[in-house]
Amino acid sequence: MQDAEGARCRDRSLREDQVNARAIPSLEQEQEQELELEQELEQEQELELEREQELELERERELELEREQEQELELERERELELEREQERGVSKSQRTKGAAFERECVTLLNEHGADAERNLSQTRDGGYDIDSVFGAFECKKRATLPSYLRPAENVRAVIFAQDRGERLVLLRFKDAAMLMRLAYEFSRGASIEEAGKIATGVRVEAPSTKTEAS
Repeated sequence: MQDAEGARCRDRSLREDQVNARAIPSLEQEQEQELELEQELEQEQELELEREQELELERERELELEREQEQELELERERELELEREQERGVSKSQRTKGAAFERECVTLLNEHGADAERNLSQTRDGGYDIDSVFGAFECKKRATLPSYLRPAENVRAVIFAQDRGERLVLLRFKDAAMLMRLAYEFSRGASIEEAGKIATGVRVEAPSTKTEAS
């Protein structure tokens, strides 16, 4: 009886050991599966983040493209408006070419008198003057002929003219006008009237001597 009971106890203990032995690998497998699931979730989150970043970049590219298209349309509208204004003024391409050449000529003449002049290339869009300089702003007008009464005679310094109830205007030869503007400019910068006159007429002005006479 005791031997039989002991045998049963050993069998029961052996089965319990076998069950426990099988349970340990099962727990390890569950942990591995959980780890794999976590890794898969992390990968999915990373992929989702990459997709969001790609979508954001795509939206930025689309917005940039829209801005570029809007700018092109705006430039095209400006060109169309400028063309319409030119057509209204009756300005042909050859006339624009001649006008630009005359403006460059005037810039050169002004700079020969120290005007630091340059063409105002934005004036076609904004309106206004053709040349900017330290003497002020200028518009350039060239015509095939001028009325005889606006051309100073050889012995006449200037022509003063006006319309009824209008402002009095003066027409000078270019060299005379440039000299007077240079004179006023140098005087406004602090030169004496004598120094300004010499500069305006191209006479060299000597700098004051810094040497002192020996005693």
